[in-house]
Amino acid sequence: MKKAEEESTPAEAGPSFWTTHLSTKGQVVIPEQIRKDFGLQPGDEFVVVALNDLVFLKRV
Repeated sequence: MKKAEEESTPAEAGPSFWTTHLSTKGQVVIPEQIRKDFGLQPGDEFVVVALNDLVFLKRV
């Protein structure tokens, strides 16, 4: 039997926190583990949502 945390999908898991940076071209690096967990690929499109002091990315 798998551990409970291994059975949950990224959408079901609690929040995870990472540090990244903004390049001089305005690009933000999404950490490798998040890209793997969500199956993100180069060319994927996102909606960017700004709310107060938070910025969210939602794949479309």
